[in-house]
Amino acid sequence: MIKFYLISLLLFTNLFGFTQTKQINPNKHFENKNYKEAIKGYKQQLKSNPKDYHINFMIGQCYLESYIDKSKAVDYFKTVTSTSDSSDIAHFYLAKAYHQDYKFDLAINTFEYYIKHTEDSTVIKDALQYITYCKNGKYHLANPQNIRLKNL
Repeated sequence: MIKFYLISLLLFTNLFGFTQTKQINPNKHFENKNYKEAIKGYKQQLKSNPKDYHINFMIGQCYLESYIDKSKAVDYFKTVTSTSDSSDIAHFYLAKAYHQDYKFDLAINTFEYYIKHTEDSTVIKDALQYITYCKNGKYHLANPQNIRLKNL
């Protein structure tokens, strides 16, 4: 009978007393393109410092790269660009987030701001291409077409 109580006590303490919370390494999840888990980890880190530039930037990146709700990236990149130490590339990603959220005018303005403040010709070329995408998006939203898809 004593053995039964000891075994029960050991099982009970192992199940309930010594459970540890699993630490999430969001950088590892990001590298593995597991953006949903990376977002969870970064949000956990964000609780201690809500205005942290790097964490907000990474959460925005996760939303842009994932198939979750890309429009959620806007708020995180806005937080990043509102800080005094924000880099110009944060404006580029904010513009991409606006583009994904169908806010084409804001995206164009932000891409143009980025172009004025950077010297990286490769990314300027990308920004100009995105401006073209935004203009096309504005046109197609203003002029919807009825189409029919037929399976051949």
